[in-house]
Amino acid sequence: MYNVGRLSILKREVRVMAGCDQCKKGNAKIHLKMDEGVPNLVLCSDCYNEVMAEELGVSYEELLIKSFEMEDSLGEVHQFDVDQRVFPNGTFLEARERKEHGYFFAIYDEIGVSAAELLQKLMEKVKSGLSQKYIEENDLGGVSQPVLAGDEVWGRIEYDEKGNGVPLVVVDGKPYKWSEFGKLISANEGFQFVLKIHEFTD
Repeated sequence: MYNVGRLSILKREVRVMAGCDQCKKGNAKIHLKMDEGVPNLVLCSDCYNEVMAEELGVSYEELLIKSFEMEDSLGEVHQFDVDQRVFPNGTFLEARERKEHGYFFAIYDEIGVSAAELLQKLMEKVKSGLSQKYIEENDLGGVSQPVLAGDEVWGRIEYDEKGNGVPLVVVDGKPYKWSEFGKLISANEGFQFVLKIHEFTD
C-alpha cells in the first residue's frame, strides 16, 4: 500500500470492472482510500494517474498509444494493451497481451521521464522478448511435442484457479502446469539448475 497525502492505494487492480467514480466512463481498476470522512474512490487508470500526479505535484503525460501489435520470431502477430501507473517513486508501464496467460512486459522509471521515452523502452523490451523462443515443437514419432529450445528458460509464475495452490508457469506467452513443465525439463535429468526470481520490470 502506498500513502500519498490524503489517499492510499489499496489495490492496483480488481477482477470485477466497474465504472470510474471520476470520469464515469473508464473501467475502474484501482481502489483509493481517502482520508477519514472522505468517500473512497474506484478509478480508471487515466483518472488515477491524474489524481496521483496532483497529489505528488508533478505533471502527467498521457500515452498516445494504448495498444499495438508486434510479430514474434515465427511471424505470429501478438496484440498488446498498454497501461500506465504513476507512483510516488516512479512511473510503471506495462504491455499485456490480449489473451489469458499471454505475454506480459513491464518497465519502471523515474517520474519526469517523457511518455514517448517510456513507450520506446517498453516497445524495445517487447521486441526483445518476442525475438526468442524458449520452448519449441519437436516431431517425435509423428507427434508434435514441446521441448526446451536450449538450456535456459525465462518465464512468469501465475495463479492457477484449478491448481490447488500450485501455480502456472507461463513461457513464450503460453501457460504450462507444473507437471507439464516438469516433463519439459525431464530430458535434463541428472543436470544441475539455478532458480532465480526477478521483478517483472527487470
